[in-house]
Amino acid sequence: MHNVSLSHAAEIHKNIEELINEQNNERNYENSESISNIIKLNERFEAALKEEKNK
Repeated sequence: MHNVSLSHAAEIHKNIEELINEQNNERNYENSESISNIIKLNERFEAALKEEKNK
């Protein structure tokens, strides 16, 4: 095993945490987009149901 200084280990740890945070932010954005699209589809579906009911 290689000897790794504590400061080097801390730097590696910080970089890994930053990468994980970036990935989580991307997933959160994608999930928000999906939720937004589902809400829009649901609103259209409800409007179509209401329209059908009023016929």
